[in-house]
Amino acid sequence: MQLIAAGKRERIKSVVVDARIVWIKRMDGERPPLSAYLHRAISPLSPWAIFRGSRLVNHREMVEREVRKTAAFANAGFPFASILLDHGSSLVMSDAPGIVQNELDRLKPIDAKAHDRLLIACAAALGRAHQAGLCHGRPHPRDMILDGGSIGFLDFEEAPEEVMPLADAQARDLWLIFLQISSQAILENTSRRALEAYCAKAPATVLPRLSAISGLFGALHHVLRLAQPLKLGSDGRRLLKAIEFLRPALAQARVEMKDKTLPGAAVAGRKSKAMQ
Repeated sequence: MQLIAAGKRERIKSVVVDARIVWIKRMDGERPPLSAYLHRAISPLSPWAIFRGSRLVNHREMVEREVRKTAAFANAGFPFASILLDHGSSLVMSDAPGIVQNELDRLKPIDAKAHDRLLIACAAALGRAHQAGLCHGRPHPRDMILDGGSIGFLDFEEAPEEVMPLADAQARDLWLIFLQISSQAILENTSRRALEAYCAKAPATVLPRLSAISGLFGALHHVLRLAQPLKLGSDGRRLLKAIEFLRPALAQARVEMKDKTLPGAAVAGRKSKAMQ
């Protein structure tokens, strides 16, 4: 209990115990901004699943959600931070081997190729998680663990899969991770390679759910381009970059999915390959 009291006023705090770092996470350490409450209150009314928030829960339920999802990702074979103590509205967790965002920040000025390979690896890891029937809820490189050559996840504060079909929740994950990949990528083809890496690992049900709202992306793109001369904030710039990549990529995906459903498409594909 003294350990938890050490982080009483901070939501997340590191302390050293027996020569090792542990993290204290208090769900009641900070009051969320009013905008977060408003979003979660009105988001169920949104016709687009990716813009809906998770169910509002109390502090104890937030802890239970984190414990439950940490176990699910660990059981699926992903690196994880061990939960050492679960008490009331607080958790004590082991230190992570490394955080992906920290490694991206280190690589950015010295090795653009390695930096972008790591972004692509993030997309592939999310695809594997989705194939395992999991959903992170708010994927971001700062919430990803780097353990040798493997990527894991932490900070499971959202559970959109509780309020929408799993494919929609996973499409929401995909949208959120590309807000980061598209804005952080240095090299020209990184976003495309990241989407390919995701699709190679993920269930086929996810991309069509994101493609279904590409018309909305078109409207958002128009608004953001009009607002660009007025100087977009960092969130607006991330949104614009993600839409500029995803909008044509999803349009191409829709064409490819449609072609695959046409009668004789499979036979034609085999004939084409045989002639090459």
